[in-house]
Amino acid sequence: EFRRRADEKALREAIEEATKAAEKRGEIRMCIQNWQEFGKSYDETAAMLSSRFQLNTDAAKAQMDRFWRV
Repeated sequence: EFRRRADEKALREAIEEATKAAEKRGEIRMCIQNWQEFGKSYDETAAMLSSRFQLNTDAAKAQMDRFWRV
């Protein structure tokens, strides 16, 4: 019984963590696309992304490379 409850709790926590990560990715994508549509440059958008989401430069640029539309 204890093992089953522990497994269920771990599963709920994993699902919650994955959901939060997906929501954050969606928000990051939306910000990048909006800032791009408003005419911000790649570098300006990367700086704003880094600031807004407390990302280091490499993490911000990785997200930029993922979602920046050329």
